[in-house]
Amino acid sequence: LEQAKRMSDQLNEQLQKRVEEEVGRRRSQEQLLIQQSKMAAMGEMIAAIAHQWKQPLTILSLLIQDLIDTHKNGELDGDYLKNTGDQCLHQIDFMSQTIGDFRNFLRPTKSRVSFDALQQVREIDRLFGRQLKKHEIVLEIQEPEGGAPVAVGYPNEFKQVLLNLINNARDAILQSRPTEGRITLSFEERETMLCIHVQDNGGGIDPEMTTRLFSPYESSKGEHGTGIGLYLSKTIIEESMGGKIAAKNENGGACFTLCLPLSQDAL
Repeated sequence: LEQAKRMSDQLNEQLQKRVEEEVGRRRSQEQLLIQQSKMAAMGEMIAAIAHQWKQPLTILSLLIQDLIDTHKNGELDGDYLKNTGDQCLHQIDFMSQTIGDFRNFLRPTKSRVSFDALQQVREIDRLFGRQLKKHEIVLEIQEPEGGAPVAVGYPNEFKQVLLNLINNARDAILQSRPTEGRITLSFEERETMLCIHVQDNGGGIDPEMTTRLFSPYESSKGEHGTGIGLYLSKTIIEESMGGKIAAKNENGGACFTLCLPLSQDAL
């Protein structure tokens, strides 16, 4: 009996050690995934900022050149200088506000709060809508009837998940090249949950990918995808925010649905 007990203790120790090693390995893997996701998000942010800054930089360049030419021609007076200076400061203020908007976008929300989901969607459109227009993709926001669509969770993390889904839809549309690229966002209340649907017309999800779409390192983009975005989106929505995320093919494209609690009581 004593020998059996020793063997049992040894097996338990070995099992405990293996469990700890596996937990450590998974944590390390998840930290790597998060870091990779942050780097990808930073790339998106830099591209968006560059796009937002392109026009004001061009205007500033023209204003400065016009100022130099006016001085050379001896036509520079106080009124002209003030007017040009005001225009330059207006463009600089816009660029400064852009940086502030993106900094707030990336800042994690510290605690669960009730937030207006439509307002968050509009902010994404304001920050990234120009990039979609550049690719001739229409972002259609179907506003719900009645009051504001309020959900409980982390607003900035919600926006990051939504942006990831919009970027995936954009990539699918650019790959399939429909006549008119379109991404539609709509809202629906289901009992204790607020659901946000992200529908595109990019040809849909490969049926072979549907069962492992949210698994790490699985990507529908082949070698062009990391397989991280949807995995982390699911982790954020379901584990951190107490919601649900699902996907299906319909209307010539993919439809992703995010469902978040309507109130703290629904958690």
